[in-house]
Amino acid sequence: MWNDNWLTRKWNAIKENRRIAAHHEEQRLCVYGAIAAKDSELISTTLKNTERPERFINWNLSGFLSKSLEADDVAVFRVFLDYVEKPLEYRFAYNGDGGPDSGYSYSCTPLLNKAIEMKAENIALYIARQPGAHIAEKSYSSYTSYDDGKTNKSESYGDKPSDLAEKQGMEKLSAELLRAEANALKAKAFSMEHKLLS
Repeated sequence: MWNDNWLTRKWNAIKENRRIAAHHEEQRLCVYGAIAAKDSELISTTLKNTERPERFINWNLSGFLSKSLEADDVAVFRVFLDYVEKPLEYRFAYNGDGGPDSGYSYSCTPLLNKAIEMKAENIALYIARQPGAHIAEKSYSSYTSYDDGKTNKSESYGDKPSDLAEKQGMEKLSAELLRAEANALKAKAFSMEHKLLS
């Protein structure tokens, strides 16, 4: 009877959550080590052997993607893309709330742009070559402050990927992105012309 009371169940749930948290921390460090070693098979095995994998991936995905961009290894990067519902739609988002005195900041960086910013040229080329890649999308950031009951908001946009790649010295990537932009514009013009004639 004592084993079945609410206090025991609650304590057992707390112990289980602590056990899972310790397990996830151990697995996270193992994944980081495998990323640094550029061992995609070890990453896959570790993820498969993790308890409550959905929770583990959801809480760590941004960090895993960032670490894989640092490694600039496409095979490693692709392991994590398998866990993203719409990989080309993925954004690195940051929310900063400093309260009424410091204001609120928000930034959103598309996956391709983040790869270029981190000089992950192999991964950036891989993303850019995917059908439907957002080759001209810019990063976005905003800052909201509050003064004397008034809300002030400022917004800014980063460079498009081809310009960003040029600034980072990635000539091959920049040229490929410019060609893709030109082809996209031609396709759009052809589509518009076709609609007008039909």
